[in-house]
Amino acid sequence: MTTIDAKSKQATMGHMNREHSLDLGLYLRFVNGLSAKQLAAEGAPELVDIDLKSLYIRTATTGTVHVVPLNPPMAAWNDRRQRLIDLAMDARKAFGVPLPDHGAPPAAASAGSPAGTAADKQFVPFDPPGAFDLLVMFGVVLYFVLCGLMYAGRDEVTSNTWAKALGAVGITERNFIFGGAGGFRLMLRLTALPILAIHVAETWWMARTRLHPRGMKVLSLHGLLWSSLTFLIGFGSFIRFDKLARKQARKAAGATKKH
Repeated sequence: MTTIDAKSKQATMGHMNREHSLDLGLYLRFVNGLSAKQLAAEGAPELVDIDLKSLYIRTATTGTVHVVPLNPPMAAWNDRRQRLIDLAMDARKAFGVPLPDHGAPPAAASAGSPAGTAADKQFVPFDPPGAFDLLVMFGVVLYFVLCGLMYAGRDEVTSNTWAKALGAVGITERNFIFGGAGGFRLMLRLTALPILAIHVAETWWMARTRLHPRGMKVLSLHGLLWSSLTFLIGFGSFIRFDKLARKQARKAAGATKKH
């Protein structure tokens, strides 16, 4: 029975997740038949395990672990680098994604890691949000402004406005916990920290799964713009980023074919 070295396994998975998230997604599409739309909805792929027979790729949004069979199975653990490269090549050709310029792993690459490619780190410039995203952004900004006024003790006007609006449709503090000015303040106190935590976590996930793998620094202009958009609109920014990345890949593939 072939023994798989735990240290080299972790090194291989770490390299794939840092440098080849694009290829992990292509594995799911090429071998498991996921559509581009399904992959976008399931979220960023992460290699969580590998053996001689299969890759185990988890998608971030749904948490689903997809088993990607290796056909035929690897004969030895040392075959993993070439098998991952061959699979990536086949998947890229199938979907028109540009192949690495060198066409083969460089000699300097470590024995446990597939070669990196320029397409894996393609820069995705910020694109202004659309009308729906702007509407979501307005709602989030308004919510945090109201929270700020409440914590500063300057929310009398907004609290009374809330109470009058609900009172007009028969909702008061007597028949609903969030009715009236007191209910308005209670609602903000109960939801402020959880919602803030969710938005911060989404911003961190954007940096970890989209910006860092492509060499985009969070403190750069485009990194700050993408991070700010994610904080303000949440999941919609991931859909927007992935859509632009796929558009870039198709454009690059078209340019490659012309040459």
